[in-house]
Amino acid sequence: MPDLETLARSIASEIVNQTIWENYKFYLLVAAISLVSSALVAFSAPYLKRRGENLATKADFNEILRQLRETTTLTESIKTDIKAKLDEEHNVRALVREKMESLFEQTFNLELWLEQSRSQALGGNAPDINGSPMAKIEMYQAIYFKEIQSEVLALNKAVNQMIELAPSI
Repeated sequence: MPDLETLARSIASEIVNQTIWENYKFYLLVAAISLVSSALVAFSAPYLKRRGENLATKADFNEILRQLRETTTLTESIKTDIKAKLDEEHNVRALVREKMESLFEQTFNLELWLEQSRSQALGGNAPDINGSPMAKIEMYQAIYFKEIQSEVLALNKAVNQMIELAPSI
C-alpha cells in the first residue's frame, strides 16, 4: 500500500498532466454517491432523532404510568381521609347539639318539677323526689359535658337544699 506522500504526488502529477479528467465517469459516480448519501443523511437524521425520542418515551411510559397511578392513589387516599374526618366532625357536632338540646330540655323539666314540688309543698305534701330530672342532667354532664361539672354540682346542691326545705314550707 503506497504511503500518503506517494498518493498525493500521484494525484498532483495527474492534475498537472490533466489525466485526472480521463476517468470522469469514476468521479461522477463518486459525486453521485456523495450527493445521494448526503441526502439520505439529511432526511434520515431527523427521522432517527424522532424515532429515538419515541423509543425513549415508550421506555419511560411504564414508569410515568406507575408514578401517575401512585399519585392518583395517594390523592384519592387523602381525599377519603379528609372526607372521613369531616364526616366524623359533623357527626360529633350533631351528637353534641342533640345532647345539648336534651340537657336544656331536662333543665326546663327541672324548672317545671321544682315549680310542681313548690306547689305540693305549699299544699302540705312532700315533693316526689324520684320524679326529679336532676339525675338525667347529671348523666348528660358526666358523659358529654365534663366542663360544666361545677355548675351541675352547684345546681344539684341548690335542688337538694330546696327539697330539704320543702317539708317545712
